[in-house]
Amino acid sequence: MTEASQAVFKAIAFFDIFAHPLTAWEVKRFAFGKSLSLFQVRHCLAELIELGKISQHDGFYYLVGRFEIVRIRHQRHALSIAKYKIARRVAGWIAGLPYVRGVAVVNTLAFDSARADSDIDLLILVKTGRLWAARLIVTLVVQLLGLRRHGIKIANRACLSFYLDEKAIDLTKIKLSSDPYLAYWMSTIVPLYGRPVFQKMHSQNEWQKNLVPGTWLSRPNFLRRVRLNKFSQGNKKMAEFLSGKWLEVLAKEIQMSKIIRNKKSVAGAPDSRVVISDHMLKFHESDRRVEYAQAWQQRINNLTSS
Repeated sequence: MTEASQAVFKAIAFFDIFAHPLTAWEVKRFAFGKSLSLFQVRHCLAELIELGKISQHDGFYYLVGRFEIVRIRHQRHALSIAKYKIARRVAGWIAGLPYVRGVAVVNTLAFDSARADSDIDLLILVKTGRLWAARLIVTLVVQLLGLRRHGIKIANRACLSFYLDEKAIDLTKIKLSSDPYLAYWMSTIVPLYGRPVFQKMHSQNEWQKNLVPGTWLSRPNFLRRVRLNKFSQGNKKMAEFLSGKWLEVLAKEIQMSKIIRNKKSVAGAPDSRVVISDHMLKFHESDRRVEYAQAWQQRINNLTSS
């Protein structure tokens, strides 16, 4: 088994966790730990099929015995079209708010694999020094629009649980020792607004390039992109000019008070599920990265088993 074939298998094995078979081009993009040409990828795919480790149908490659995920991918792709329309609507509102510098779709919707009952996970990048103010404003606006996830209202609602300012775009500090999920999470970010800041984010995460060297930053089609007209840009600049440091201080006091009162939160736990700082706000109470790493390793172990 060549190193190249192992890199190909690892990519297919990871996305199998989410019932998401890959095309040859996607395998080239997501090959783990090695940059491969499309010719090399096709050679490796043929080798893995001959060894009985993967199968192919309708242009999709998947682990042996997992034929049903081809149908699942088609179904979820159709669902994702509708979810992206909602995501773009939400991103359009958020983009015009003070201090917001970028809005991107992340997690399973980023690679068109969201379930019907899934929410819409967004990553929001903001101006340095205005993290708390930006989060307060974004939360209020999306809540008023009736599009924010909360309580039992989950499906097709925006999950606003991850904010970064420009000092925290290097995610090394929250990376686990074995973290394929974060590497692929970075690889599948879909910027709806502010692509330049996400390009900067990619350039500052060299560890991710080492793990998935063939990947690139997605460029969504124009129907999914958000652009601000001159009027909106002017209003945004004016709002930022008129609101000073006092808003950041007040916003932090309000939100920290609420966080402290939340007895169910795992804030303060010695891990990266919840991160609270002036540069990063991450509220993933159920961070499944360890579980995904274990599931991925189990699939990789099957490569060498009889």
